[in-house]
Amino acid sequence: MKQKIIRPEDIAGHYDCKVQLLAEPPEATDIRKMQGTNLQKAGVISLAYNHTNYQDMSREESERVQAEILAEIALRQPALLEVAARDAMKRLGMKQALEELEESERRAAGNLPPRRTPETISTGAESVRTRGRFPTEMERGQTAQEVEVGEIPMR
Repeated sequence: MKQKIIRPEDIAGHYDCKVQLLAEPPEATDIRKMQGTNLQKAGVISLAYNHTNYQDMSREESERVQAEILAEIALRQPALLEVAARDAMKRLGMKQALEELEESERRAAGNLPPRRTPETISTGAESVRTRGRFPTEMERGQTAQEVEVGEIPMR
């Protein structure tokens, strides 16, 4: 079988070229993004890899989103929330409310109950002899010798 070869001279500008670029269907895009999210939640891939390979983000966009996530997590900490609230109160001119808050905190700190120390029990010879084997608030049950063989005590 002889091969046919087409040379540029044979065409001589008599040709049409039609190119169609088809976008990924929206359903396939959603599936790919969900797959990336699921893999990241399962710990198989990192958040950055998910963003760049599944969520169509650039590396810079991914780093910006990660910084926002970390900032939101940090702001959820109670100590940081308190600092942010006090700073906002200062900036908004809520001086009286801030002073009242600080005064109530000072009063609350002064009203703390005293620390209790654990009770000490004397271990002298006299106290050991007078202390009974069983405390009065506990009832003494039957000993092994008092229970007859074959009999199950019912309570």
